[in-house]
Amino acid sequence: MTKKISNYKARIVRALKKAGKYNDGLLVTVEALANTMRTLDICSSEIDGLDKATVIETTRYGQKLAPHPVFKVQRDAQDSLARLCKNIGMTYADLVKDTGDDGLEDFMSRIEGGESK
Repeated sequence: MTKKISNYKARIVRALKKAGKYNDGLLVTVEALANTMRTLDICSSEIDGLDKATVIETTRYGQKLAPHPVFKVQRDAQDSLARLCKNIGMTYADLVKDTGDDGLEDFMSRIEGGESK
């Protein structure tokens, strides 16, 4: 199941705030980035359902084998994602790692590492 764009926006804003890079001037970029991330999620779901990576296209010269259109959409979205991440000074990994505010991951890492706060 794909997430809503608002979920992606919230995750991006949390990651930016955590990195100290958030400001209201980034709202358009955050929106574009959220749309791109959702597009990639939809592409992944679509690709999961494919039996083959090609389709038969009918042209005025006859039929030809071509890559499935979802791969072009995916490639374009990946290019856009890289460009948008560069614009905000973050990587995709920064945006997809758990950025929840509950602190559980930090707490568990401190316990496993034997650190105390």
